[in-house]
Amino acid sequence: LSFGENVNLIVKGTLDVQGTEANPVVFQSYDETKQWGGIIFRDSKEMSTLNWADIINASTGTHPIYENAAISAFNSNISMDHLNLENVYSNPILTYYTDVSLKNSRLHSKVTGDLINIKYGNGLVENCSFLGNDQVDTDAIDYDEVENGVIRNNNIQGFFGFNSDGIDLGEESENILIENNFINNCTDKGISIGQRSSATIKNNSIINCSQGVSVKD
Repeated sequence: LSFGENVNLIVKGTLDVQGTEANPVVFQSYDETKQWGGIIFRDSKEMSTLNWADIINASTGTHPIYENAAISAFNSNISMDHLNLENVYSNPILTYYTDVSLKNSRLHSKVTGDLINIKYGNGLVENCSFLGNDQVDTDAIDYDEVENGVIRNNNIQGFFGFNSDGIDLGEESENILIENNFINNCTDKGISIGQRSSATIKNNSIINCSQGVSVKD
């Protein structure tokens, strides 16, 4: 699927993407030197799926807050498996009031932000690889006001910018399971638990971070 410059794919119903390992579905720009917009879910309450997809040269939608990512969602349900979001111009994934499952995927960002930020919904992030950058305030996984979420079996490496964490919980996230993650080379915290959040942390390897686990607020 090819898009013109700054063109968005807006989903108000259900999107079902079913690629394979040999033939992933590719979302890209017509001109590989230019960026297109992003995939935007708005009030898509029935489950949408993106399986085995490469998202290349995406940037953001039109709303500066709610659509500030290659994949953005508001009040929706999304299941994603085997995505490649390593070559995008903005944050890879940002969701509000959305139930999110992300598995077996690769994410990288060139800009300041979070590789995946789930706000005010449910979140499962499992078996994914997160490659950081040198930008300030850039976290791999950020949960805000998420309840009963899971962050498990992820590989998080190379967040070299100032104040950059591997996993950041805030805004009263509750009962989050953080298990079996490998977190390496973060300039700030491997795992940050703040703003009256709560978590169970088990069997994680945290290497070469300024702090391993910080519990605050």
